[in-house]
Amino acid sequence: MQICNEIEKGGYQRTDWDSSIPDRIWNKISVKDFNPKVCELNYPYKDSCFYYAHRQKLLYTCDFIICNQDLLTINLKKRNNEHKQIITKKCEFVVIDEAHNLESKVRNCYTTEINYNSLEKGIEQSRKKERDLSDIIDEKIGEYYESLDQIFADLEKQIQKQDRKAQKDEKKVERYYVNRDIDGLERIINCIHDIYLQVSIQFFRRLIIMSML
Repeated sequence: MQICNEIEKGGYQRTDWDSSIPDRIWNKISVKDFNPKVCELNYPYKDSCFYYAHRQKLLYTCDFIICNQDLLTINLKKRNNEHKQIITKKCEFVVIDEAHNLESKVRNCYTTEINYNSLEKGIEQSRKKERDLSDIIDEKIGEYYESLDQIFADLEKQIQKQDRKAQKDEKKVERYYVNRDIDGLERIINCIHDIYLQVSIQFFRRLIIMSML
């Protein structure tokens, strides 16, 4: 009852109320994954929501905007993927709050994880989907795996080299820098191109046969 009385006084942040709000309650009423379409369709009180109103204003504010680094990096990612942005393109100035971690935030936003297993899974899915081409693409897939092993072996050597240098200088490695001049890289790109070409040819061949039936 005390929490209800405090909430009725008004407020937007957890610190706006004197009473301590338990996590299990706050997690139910606070905004986590904002989706304007979901709010519009399912929440009749969206117009009185502080966060919803501010998100709507961001779409039309053209002078200057104050935002944190998380909101900015999300907007950059949406723009890079050609999705609808959070901040209007007409905004002239953006003031970034807590900008001291901006570099790492932007880097993490644009970082994509690629590992050996995911690359192996992708090529094997192609093989299963196009069983009719197994004789044609098996040779290319073999070249693909040879190049893949070469690339990861080269990356391992680069990491070990940087580790040795850091140990010698008595420093900690914060991030690894990759030299993209790897022998197997161009070869694996050509393999993927050839496999994609063969799969595309087979796909259009099937379409032509189906249209003739």
